[in-house]
Amino acid sequence: MGGGRLTLRGLGGLGRGGLQGESGFTLRAFQQDSLKPTVPVVPWDGDKKKKKITSVCVSLVAPSADMMIRDAAQAANAGARMVEFRLDRLTGSDALALTSGDDSRDTLLKRLADAALENDICAIATARPKWEDPGAGDVFAGAGRPGDSHASAEAREIEAMRTGVLCAASEAGFACIDVELDAAKAFRAEASPTRHAKTIVSSHNFEETEDMDTLRARIARMWATGVADVVKVAQMAHNAFDASNLLALLEEAAHSNQPMVALGMGPAGLCTRILAPVFGAAFTFAALDDASAAAPGQVSVDSMVNLYRTPKLSRSTSLFAVAGSPVGHSKSPLIHNSAFVSEGGVDAVYVALEIPKGRLEEFLESTMLGNKLSGLSVTIPHKEEALSLANVVHHVCASIGAANTLVRVDEGWYASNTDWVGVVDSVDASVDVASSSAFGGATVDVLGAGGAAKAAVYGALERGAQKVRVFNRTVSRAEELVAMIKDDRVEVGITLGDDANGGVLLNTTSVGMVPDTEASPVTDSSVLPSYRVVFDAVYTPRDTRLLKDAAAAGCSCAEGVDMFVSQAVLQYLKFTGKVDVGALTTLREQNGVQIVEEPEPAGDAKVVTDAMKAALLSTL
Repeated sequence: MGGGRLTLRGLGGLGRGGLQGESGFTLRAFQQDSLKPTVPVVPWDGDKKKKKITSVCVSLVAPSADMMIRDAAQAANAGARMVEFRLDRLTGSDALALTSGDDSRDTLLKRLADAALENDICAIATARPKWEDPGAGDVFAGAGRPGDSHASAEAREIEAMRTGVLCAASEAGFACIDVELDAAKAFRAEASPTRHAKTIVSSHNFEETEDMDTLRARIARMWATGVADVVKVAQMAHNAFDASNLLALLEEAAHSNQPMVALGMGPAGLCTRILAPVFGAAFTFAALDDASAAAPGQVSVDSMVNLYRTPKLSRSTSLFAVAGSPVGHSKSPLIHNSAFVSEGGVDAVYVALEIPKGRLEEFLESTMLGNKLSGLSVTIPHKEEALSLANVVHHVCASIGAANTLVRVDEGWYASNTDWVGVVDSVDASVDVASSSAFGGATVDVLGAGGAAKAAVYGALERGAQKVRVFNRTVSRAEELVAMIKDDRVEVGITLGDDANGGVLLNTTSVGMVPDTEASPVTDSSVLPSYRVVFDAVYTPRDTRLLKDAAAAGCSCAEGVDMFVSQAVLQYLKFTGKVDVGALTTLREQNGVQIVEEPEPAGDAKVVTDAMKAALLSTL
């Protein structure tokens, strides 16, 4: 073909204008006779000091070639170094041209490949059939799975035509062709042995993440096709255990110098896309924007490049996360990564981990990803379990009986609680406090009996509350909390609003959180005028049903946003060493656990606070 060509080359040594890793797998762009380095894809390097680049590939799903070409330029401008043209998503005249089998097909494919070249990015051609992905486009609808003896003659014909499209794409200037495992044999038989494109052999499971033995066996089959230059495994991830297994497969492949992509689909799998460089992925996938994801769980290229900074991550990057269930709604990754960026690019990344109730210890102790975490924010339902895992415990955390922060130290895990500060500071900031605190001498009613409720009770007592009443749907949980606090000022609540005397109402439950935004933990809003201040820990949405009702009742309102940012800033200071968790002062030992005090934070946290709040408010 004339003009330029984007290719993938595996080189035995470092050539002119290119980079390679131990696997020898390198992406390059060729423009006539000059080499233009485009996308070095380096799966692994044992030296943690060396920084390697894992490319972000944007899947393009627009219905026309013109729109795909436009989107390729947009993806390049956003920082992508690769694009995947989802040919199966084309419609109308472009779909007809693609399936024509004549020059119009080849012209269309060359236009797309050349568009990538013009934007100095590499292109993947994918023509996904519905037998592999039920959500694939309609271009190849009706194609039969190769080897299916029950497939009709028409289904086999459509599949043969699809193979022809992939073969033509391999000669049209695409860097890579994505071929499904079950179609690899047919592609190998039909494709030109002198083709320039490399082959990605892929396998997808949109229902579950299979067990490791099954996945390893499938990967071996993928390499055994004899056509794979890269293997790609995508599985539906339902929790962090699934995600960790996929990342473990990446690390195994990287150690063996086998270029591989392993992705968890769905919200629980997002961390696998973000952390791909840390575990040696050949590349990772993103969407052009939030509205155009080609697979469940894809994040926008802007977030991937500028928030998570995925192309800059490496084996030396410190890993942090929020652990919870459900956790997909959490804004913690947004605000912590924004803080990393605000401080000049701290070499750290923060992701969300969906960990089922009661399995936090199992995850931290038995999974590859759990063993690599440097710190955790802990949310519902793991706060009490988090405390039980710690070898070193802050004295406030010990008093509260729940932890929302874990930091790895030499002794194991250091547990602390920043929730209580976030609660009381946000309440005090919401009113014009004449005395030292809105809690001073007040009756405080707390809704909930979990970890956040314990922190709220502790904070109210610390700020001078006269009485704290705990309300919970399961009364026995409220009784347990009161018994644990061991303070005569704390009791189980009987009737909400009675004798509140202009006090403070603190909601620590998740009632009213997205998606149940019309729900309120206070079903009878007529009790709200009994309170001077109403606080809601829910921050998605910002203006909850409870706060709307409280404002209508004339109460001062304390938002979950301020509490969330306040507690997160304190966590961030511990994660990044501004609170030196290596310089803890032991106060006493209790049942083999060190009870400690921590030093004051070093420096001003204003930059971090402003970055976190601005990021959070931008989404609400």
